[in-house]
Amino acid sequence: MKIRLLLPIVGLAVSFALPSFAQQKDSNAASADDIARGKYIVENVAKCTECHSPRVQNEELEKGLLLGGAKLEFKPITPNASWAESAPNIRGIKGYNEKAAVTLFSRGIAKNYGELAPPMPSYKMTEDDADAVYKYLKSLEP
Repeated sequence: MKIRLLLPIVGLAVSFALPSFAQQKDSNAASADDIARGKYIVENVAKCTECHSPRVQNEELEKGLLLGGAKLEFKPITPNASWAESAPNIRGIKGYNEKAAVTLFSRGIAKNYGELAPPMPSYKMTEDDADAVYKYLKSLEP
């Protein structure tokens, strides 16, 4: 008898909790504004497309493959053993969750706690900017 009385109370409590859980989940989702802000930072401030996108014969970026990874066509003036030969595909930011990506872009620390290989700069973005960059890159098909 007590269980029959308890079930409606539990059901009522769950029905009140679900909307607040759904709101919390939605607040973490990428909004169109977050993605637009991230795109602006990637393309116009950090200039990620310059290294992470292949180029066509006339040195223009290959539009269909933006941020899809590319061989680096420039070298340092003095030899540098840690210099990267290519820039990886960052579409979809594969291998990084949101926390690791924000740490990378805001503190310059890679997910393995290592330094980034030159010529990749060690960005010091605000956490909000870093989060917007992550959300934009995550929105792209890998």
